[in-house]
Amino acid sequence: GTADNQYCAPIKVPDFGDQLFHRGVLKARADWQNNAFVGQADVYLSYERHDVTYADGVVVSLKKPIFEVENPYDAPGETKQSANVTSNLLQDDVLMGWRNGMPVFGLGLLEAIPEASILANVDAEDSNNDGISGRANWVFDAVKAQQGDENPVSLGRFGWKANTPSVRVQSLGALRGDIGITNPLFPDESVAGTSLHDSYLTRTGFIDTGEDANGEPEASAAFSDSVVFYAETLAVPARRNVDDSDVREGPRLFEQLNCSGCHTPSFVTKTSGDIGGLPMSDSLKGQTIYPFSDMLLHDMGEGLADGRPDFLADGNEWRTRPLWGIGLTQTVNPQAGFLHDGRAATLEEAILWHGGEAQQSTDDFMALSQDERNQVIVFLRSL
Repeated sequence: GTADNQYCAPIKVPDFGDQLFHRGVLKARADWQNNAFVGQADVYLSYERHDVTYADGVVVSLKKPIFEVENPYDAPGETKQSANVTSNLLQDDVLMGWRNGMPVFGLGLLEAIPEASILANVDAEDSNNDGISGRANWVFDAVKAQQGDENPVSLGRFGWKANTPSVRVQSLGALRGDIGITNPLFPDESVAGTSLHDSYLTRTGFIDTGEDANGEPEASAAFSDSVVFYAETLAVPARRNVDDSDVREGPRLFEQLNCSGCHTPSFVTKTSGDIGGLPMSDSLKGQTIYPFSDMLLHDMGEGLADGRPDFLADGNEWRTRPLWGIGLTQTVNPQAGFLHDGRAATLEEAILWHGGEAQQSTDDFMALSQDERNQVIVFLRSL
């Protein structure tokens, strides 16, 4: 991408932006009497279900989330099924992708992987004929742009489609986008200039423009740097149950199934340089790490596709999710799901959703005995 095509970034929905929030502060909307804490629109969730049957007769039920957006603020009460759809949000050309939150540990280590080490695994044309063709995503880099770089593009490393280049962009983008705190990298409110925000300021008289009395962002540079440092250096959980015989057998099967074709076990971090535009912490340098991810994009098939491009990633492609710490996901939050929209209630379900480049691995997993399938799962839980 170039400046001429906005670096292939997703196009914001007019008067809504690029991130939908379905809850808002009191009086966020002009019709707040009927929708006290509704944000830009209401979102409803239902599921489609289908069964998968193993060769040994074991049946697993999979569920696919179906999201419906209704009652947008620019056309209260309207739905996609309305006779005359007028809302900008409900137009047919608006593409929506639903996202489950990702773990925030180990991010600085992932950013410290040398770019060359990631690009060495790119195989866009599948030259080795293994059915796997990882691609890099190249994305707009707000840090480079702020520094005046004439071509502010970097390798995408974070997010479900590798759509952010650094912990700094990811952290401070979320600080502004998710909880509304402006900062030196993103000094404007994410909804600045929209009718919703302008009306809110006019109706309430609140001073909520994203600036303090001196015209500075709500988060100072020092505060922002502390947030980034925390996100960069939060440690990865240690492995567990490594002496268990099933856990020790799991890696052999993981390799046999070619899960490692995308979930690359290890990298060595660089020993010098910057990350996110600032000097790298000594704690990140020269470490052998085991993220089980190649950090690249892969076509995961129609079953997981959201149809929404993101920079160079197409609607079928997803970045390989790092597996370290995944075994503690439901220890931290028993209700947590897996995959980009949380559809998988278990790691087994997550595997069964893998299609596209991973279809052969999924088929081979389904051909294993129940004991062998369990060995793969307990291995993953040990990470």
